[in-house]
Amino acid sequence: MLRRYRRPADHSYLLHRLASAYTDRWNHLHKLGDLETAIQITRQLTDEAHSADWLAFSDYGELSLMHYQETEEPGDLDTAVHYLERAIQLTPADEHCFRLQRIQMLGRTLIHRSGERSNPDDLERAVSLLTQAVQEVRRLPEIDDDDLPALLLSTLADGYWRRYQATFADEDRSRLIETLDQATVSQPSSVHQRLLLWRRALLLLERAVGIDDEATLDAAISDLESAFAEGLPLGNDPAGVQNLLALRFGLAHALAMRFHTTRSGRDAERARALLTSSAESSAAKAAPSSPSYSLAATVLLLLTVDGDEDTLEEALHLAEKAYRKGAEGAPLLRAHNALILAGIHQERYVRLSDAEDQRAAREYCRQVLDFADIAPALALAAAAALGQLETTLENWPAAATVLDRAMDISRRLYEAQVFRDSKEHLLSRRQVVPVLSAYAHARMGDATSAAVRLEEGRAVLLSEALEYGRAAMDHLSSAGHAVLAQRYQQAATRVRALERDADIQRLEMAMRPELFLEPGPVASVKEITQARSELDAVLAQIRKVKGFSDFLRRPHATDLTAAIADASKDTPMVYLASFETEGFAVIARGAEAVDVKRLPGMTDAAVAAIVDSHLTAYRERKRAPARWWTSLTETNTRIGELIMSPLLAELGDVPQVTLIPTGLLGLLPLHAATLPTTGADRYALDTTLITYAPNARTIARPPAENAASILIIDDPRPDSDPVPFAGPEADIAEQAFTHVTRLSGASATRDAVLEHLSRHAVVHFATHGRADLTAPLNSGLQLSGDAEITVADLLAVDLTPSRLAVLSACETAIPGLHLPDEVVGLPAGLLQAGFTGVAATMWAVGDVTTALVISQFYAELAAGYEPAEALRLGQTWVRDSTNGEKHANFPTIYPRPNTLTTETERDLWENAHSYTHPVHWAGFAFFGC
Repeated sequence: MLRRYRRPADHSYLLHRLASAYTDRWNHLHKLGDLETAIQITRQLTDEAHSADWLAFSDYGELSLMHYQETEEPGDLDTAVHYLERAIQLTPADEHCFRLQRIQMLGRTLIHRSGERSNPDDLERAVSLLTQAVQEVRRLPEIDDDDLPALLLSTLADGYWRRYQATFADEDRSRLIETLDQATVSQPSSVHQRLLLWRRALLLLERAVGIDDEATLDAAISDLESAFAEGLPLGNDPAGVQNLLALRFGLAHALAMRFHTTRSGRDAERARALLTSSAESSAAKAAPSSPSYSLAATVLLLLTVDGDEDTLEEALHLAEKAYRKGAEGAPLLRAHNALILAGIHQERYVRLSDAEDQRAAREYCRQVLDFADIAPALALAAAAALGQLETTLENWPAAATVLDRAMDISRRLYEAQVFRDSKEHLLSRRQVVPVLSAYAHARMGDATSAAVRLEEGRAVLLSEALEYGRAAMDHLSSAGHAVLAQRYQQAATRVRALERDADIQRLEMAMRPELFLEPGPVASVKEITQARSELDAVLAQIRKVKGFSDFLRRPHATDLTAAIADASKDTPMVYLASFETEGFAVIARGAEAVDVKRLPGMTDAAVAAIVDSHLTAYRERKRAPARWWTSLTETNTRIGELIMSPLLAELGDVPQVTLIPTGLLGLLPLHAATLPTTGADRYALDTTLITYAPNARTIARPPAENAASILIIDDPRPDSDPVPFAGPEADIAEQAFTHVTRLSGASATRDAVLEHLSRHAVVHFATHGRADLTAPLNSGLQLSGDAEITVADLLAVDLTPSRLAVLSACETAIPGLHLPDEVVGLPAGLLQAGFTGVAATMWAVGDVTTALVISQFYAELAAGYEPAEALRLGQTWVRDSTNGEKHANFPTIYPRPNTLTTETERDLWENAHSYTHPVHWAGFAFFGC
């Protein structure tokens, strides 16, 4: 309270002094009676003031807010708002600092009330008032309160934080981080610095939950440790004590999150100690709050390990306390508490199989869904959890209904995102939902809906980019609307350019989690948002043209059904998905039929075990090459038994099939699965031509017609990192085309490659490549010097539809582990850039083998075969041909050894089959059409 009175010791003055004394004693002893007495006295002053004593109005508003923070009485907020507004109106013109302090307090009160009442108008007004106050304080030549600028900025940041938590909108995140950065440099006190670190840590924590990233979590814990500062209070007032209590819980929560992943005993011990010190603090004992209980319950749930039922029961006890205490509180708090209880009951059901826990978990999830309009992120988590519960009960109609609702909520959240990383973050939160929904529909016998749900969950970002790129402007122009078509092209090009620029600038976030705290900047968000608005306006006009009413609308179920039918009209298309109890294949055969084949052995656990063994052996291949060869044989055998053998039996005698494997299945060489046979090994690609696709929409487009020109990138680092046989391989590729551009050695610069990419129907990369499973946008191909061309670069290239990309390099077809259903890798980047087909490798293939497969591929391509079939023929020829046949076809690549001195040795070598093992030929795969 600010108490400055220039009048003599009259009655009002004495009342002010008395109220101040009670307030001071409240601050020191924390007895609620003192605060309430101060409020009564100040209320008497406002009654006597007759709208004249602006200090009395201010004090009454401030004390009412303090009373709310102590008791959570909703009526206190209305009182505080009313009297703070009156105080601001009556403050003398020369009292700049005082008025701005009251605006900060009014903003904080409105933010509290917006959460209490779920009233977005209060939040918008708070942000507006605080923004104006920040601008005003910067114009003042000097102020009496050095902390005021940081205080205004941190309160404004709280407003942006509340908005961001509701929708995860990029604009609010960018403004939030910009505001935090401004507060940091505005010379705040150490208390404010710690508050800012706390807020930044919360941002990192929120992101760590979404992407399950240890580095991001470590960065958040580091910020929280700095903010905690050995338990020093965050201010001497009750709010400062409460802030320290919340910070303790926040640090305990972060440490428990890390323990849940790493099982570090030190983190668990520290988290427990922080919980104990929090519970024993004077603030917690004086006024235990619902958020304190719920945070403690969350920490204990994360600390619970197998067999530790006591900790789980303790978590349930605290969560129930939080739920009861917050029953009349803010809707967001009620939703949050209900979600925590749902999670604890679900965990108890898994451990104890008590039907009452199952019933309780379902009920609490339903409660959270009631708040979907104001808390969509919480509702998404609740819908996904409830869907999992209903599938466990095999209550398929209920599961399908709630999971479809989860898909609807995730669409709404997705549309609020601007940047690619934010979209990926949102998609990671819902990536289990499409498979669960598809499984529920499949078990109901609705195979078409199952296919639609899987299609909607696959390669969302890729499909979004392709839609803008392939809009049929020729039809619009021929209908007499050429100007409108031109306006669309300009607007769509601007949106793509802005989004690509922003994505490239933010790419480093994948490697440096602290860069998530870069604002991104607000100007970019504004530009992209404005460009999208302009594009939407053009689209609205196009949709008024006859025959264009659905032009580029967000795909509905009917649109996805049509895309699936179109993509599978000539070739069966199969979605593969694993579930907890079994796997399933959704088989589309054009518009006529969609069927479901259940695959009992393809469970989540089985797939995870196969992938883990496969990737572990691959990572250790240089140290233990024999183990890698054995592991690949075992992998092919297992996926043959569990997946491909029953699937191909279901498909019958079909010459070709397109596979769309979801989740971790996309990391497996399904085309090389070993099939049961009594003789020599037989593989899936021997019976059927198998190609892969990110989704149906990717391949439901006409392939490019002109395939006469080729761009060849040939051995860009011949001195430092040469590619053996790149030259002969390129020579053979040249023979299949009439127009050739070849960038060899030092001429294969990044700029030259990007310049020529859009000018050729076929592009051939004979260079080294690498896959970054944790940051797939960084996966790339080597160019001359120290340069690379990465997935991010490819996403920034706007190509006219091109025919084919051939990646004669290592690890070019491996997507990321974090979000496998977005199939972020070099094939997807090239498909998004405009190519209709991509030949790539799923692991590092030997130099000689690569040269042989690719050379035979071009020979088959020149003979008239389609690219996918030409690649298969190249693979099987390398596997089945003798050494003599290889030497006869490609003597430069496969010369006869000089060590063969006798006729017998030469005959043995000539007739040998040196590359029969799948490690040599099975790594190649074809994507697209």
